[in-house]
This record gives sequence, C-alpha cells and structure tokens, in this order.
Amino acid sequence: MARISWDDLQVVQAVFEAGTLSGAAIRLASSPATIGRRVAAIEAAMNVVLFARGAGGYLPTAAGTALARRLTPVAEALSGLEREAAALSGHVRLATADTLAVYLVAPALAELAARRPEITVELLASALRLDLLKHEADLALRLVRPEAQGLLMRRVGRIRYHLYLRPDRLETIRAGGRVPLIGWDRGFQGLALARWMAEALGHMPVGMKSDSIEVQRAAAAAGLGIAVLPDYMCGPGSGLVPLPEAPVPPDRPVWLVARPDMARMPAVRAVMEVVARAARRALSERPDFAAPSPDAINEPDRDLPASSS
Repeated sequence: MARISWDDLQVVQAVFEAGTLSGAAIRLASSPATIGRRVAAIEAAMNVVLFARGAGGYLPTAAGTALARRLTPVAEALSGLEREAAALSGHVRLATADTLAVYLVAPALAELAARRPEITVELLASALRLDLLKHEADLALRLVRPEAQGLLMRRVGRIRYHLYLRPDRLETIRAGGRVPLIGWDRGFQGLALARWMAEALGHMPVGMKSDSIEVQRAAAAAGLGIAVLPDYMCGPGSGLVPLPEAPVPPDRPVWLVARPDMARMPAVRAVMEVVARAARRALSERPDFAAPSPDAINEPDRDLPASSS
C-alpha cells in the first residue's frame, strides 16, 4: 500500500463530516474537483472504497466510517495543539454572525488594535455555526445559547428590534398614506423573527422580500418600506427612524462563548474582554423612541438617536 499522509487523512475526515465534496472543499479551502480526485487517489492507494457516491453526496462505507472514527480524536487533538500555539503567538479566531461582525465586533477590534497591536484577530463572519470543541474557532459571539457541555458562556447583552423606516416615509404614514412592509423570503419563514412578523404584522402589505437582513436595512434606507431591524444596525447616520407605537418582537440574548482552555490564553482573554465590553455598551443602550419633530422628518441627517441595543 502506498504511503498515506496526514493531509490525505484530513481529506477523508472532511468528506466524512461534510457529506459532500463541496462541503469538504469549503473546509479545506480547495475545490470539489480537487477533493474528488484526492479521495479517488486515497482509495486507490489503500485499495478500499471509503465512500459510496450517490445523488445525496458521499456516504461513508463501513471502512470509511471505521477510519473516520479513528481519525476524529487524533484530528481534534492536533487541531487543539495548533490553535493553542496560534493563540500563544497572538492569533485569535473569532466566529460570529455577519451583521454582528460588521456593526459590533469590527469597531471593537479597532480599540483592541490600538491597545494590543501584537494580537491578530481572524474574524469569521458566517451563517455556519463553527464548532469550538473541534477548535474551528477560539471563541464565538452567538445569538443562540450553546447546548454543548464544556464551554464557557457569558450573556453580554440583548438585541432589541423595532420597526424602522425613512423619515419621509413616516411623514407619508402621518399624512394617511400606506407604507409596505419589507419581509423575509419564503425560504426563511421558519426564522423566529419571520414567524413573529407573520403573527404581529400579517395585516400589512408586503412590498419587498429578501433573505438578508442587511438588504432589508438598505431597502428601508432607500425608502422601499418598513423593516424590522436590530437597533444596533440603525444608529445615528443610518437614515432610519423607528415607527412610533408599533409592536416589537422579543429581545434576543447574545452569548460570548469559548473553550475554558482557550479562554486562559492571554490573547484570547484580551479579545473576549474587548468584545464583551463593546457588546454590553452597544446592546444595553435604549434609543429614544419619542416621535421625531417635523424638522427631523424632513431632514434625514437629523434622525433620532437609535444606538444599537
């Protein structure tokens, strides 16, 4: 049998966990075609079929499952050593949702850079929930409380939502006109926020739908309608004001999560402290939702303060 390298075994592990060539390619920063060729070469070298190819993806055979199970603890141990070494050298991987990354974490990292220039932060902004126990990230800022055991977690704030629109569209409503709602695409109707909108705002006409809350914010700022948005996305300068006396969805807690061993690393601890402080500051402030003055309605640059909360 030809010699199999650790890189080859990582390919097998990635395909086993992802179930598809495309998923494995994303994890390994490669292409599906390359991963497919490597799997075929590994199987030829080992003289065994590790995966059954089908319409649903790559399904592990008994041999593939047995190999992957042996690889899992080894891969996790090596990954842990790599992450600890990186953290000791000042490299920290932080995972969070894209909007939190843009509006909360990135500004906080500017403060960190000024105080601790030796620390490098790799900000992983994705809808994918990376597994901290597998060392896919060092810490995470999450909207859902983790269920996995063995993690440190701290609630650092609560996201509050309101209905937002452009000031001139608020003037349209006050004049007796109707402004449509900006909603979620049909593929996202299972989201808690989308369900709340269907129940509380189902009577309102919908003028636009999107699968991105960032697009919804941009659409509201362009005057296309009313969007249900987190307060932290609609601060001063956003060109948006809250709709007075409108129903609001429940708050959502935000959790800062880390492995206990990684949280003891000085660089990781420094990032945690800066992010926690920024989150508490941004997510604890309540905007003034009094009705804007007529002048404020006519001058978008003078909208109400709506700092993130």
